Amino acid sequence: MGDLLIGVLGKPHGVRGALRIRSYSDEVDHFENLTELSLERDGQRRTIAVREMKIHGRTPVVSLAGVTTPEEAQAYTGWEIRVPRERAAPLEADEYYFADLVGASVYSDDGYHGTVVSIVEALQAPLLEVQSDDPKVKPAFVPFMKVYVRSVDTGAGRIMLEVPWILNTE
Repeated sequence: MGDLLIGVLGKPHGVRGALRIRSYSDEVDHFENLTELSLERDGQRRTIAVREMKIHGRTPVVSLAGVTTPEEAQAYTGWEIRVPRERAAPLEADEYYFADLVGASVYSDDGYHGTVVSIVEALQAPLLEVQSDDPKVKPAFVPFMKVYVRSVDTGAGRIMLEVPWILNTE
């Protein structure tokens, strides 16, 4: 089940080349034990050692080996952080990794509707972008909330909607 994206390196922090990390979850404690970062951007991957990791409030701040100035740190801004699944934030009941939802088939009591092709962050809840197999049908965006999503079976790659009308794009 591969690696998961857990965050992205943000702006430099301070004058010694540290970087802020924007976590893709509300959890940040799992960042503290990272000794190296597997980074990805624009199809490129690289690994770099962690010199120091601190949590400031709810924001992880990382110092990378060999990076000692804000100018050097700026080159890493925008790189996403990958970790093996077992090193990602633990899930609570009814929580899911986005990676497990993308590619899932979407159903309701009316039958099959399409596939989750992406997830868009939104203010109230993430939005599942559902694409029908019919290319003439526009994608629909379903708020990932219990009022709209009845159940998720990540093992089967299946999401059951509570109401099919949420997919109406007209």
